[in-house]
Amino acid sequence: MDAGTLKVLMSIPIAPAALSLHYSGSLSAMDLTRLNAFLDVAGRVSIKSGSAHEAAFEIDVTAGQARGLVRAIYTGLHVTVLDEQTGTKEGLDNRVASVLWRTC
Repeated sequence: MDAGTLKVLMSIPIAPAALSLHYSGSLSAMDLTRLNAFLDVAGRVSIKSGSAHEAAFEIDVTAGQARGLVRAIYTGLHVTVLDEQTGTKEGLDNRVASVLWRTC
């Protein structure tokens, strides 16, 4: 996406009994709207505006279950939830979900 630098460190056992691994990393400052190319395919949200100053994450996967922490410092984040059928931002679902995104 040529928008920020992502650094990732992964530790993956050679032959685990179940899917288990650990990864951590960071993301440098970037314009969050650059993520829309991914979000349009992967989810039902679109970022209208926002800038990340930095982000860091640390995730453990044990027996196929992931748990971890993500810490992000950002400003001006405005997210629109898209209708699954039409791909538009209309409807009550968007108003409710937008409020939830802003409070998270």
